[in-house]
Amino acid sequence: MRRGTTQVYTGDGKDRCTAAFGLAIGTAGHGPKVMVVMFFRDRGAVESQA
Repeated sequence: MRRGTTQVYTGDGKDRCTAAFGLAIGTAGHGPKVMVVMFFRDRGAVESQA
């Protein structure tokens, strides 16, 4: 069985979506199946700080 690759893009800067979709489209163009999962946070959510 072939194993896939998981890549996670995080951070406060820009271009995370551009990088992720660019890589996904390029990979899909070569034949492998590609899945993109995006998690959105509610703008009203507050992170707790330790």
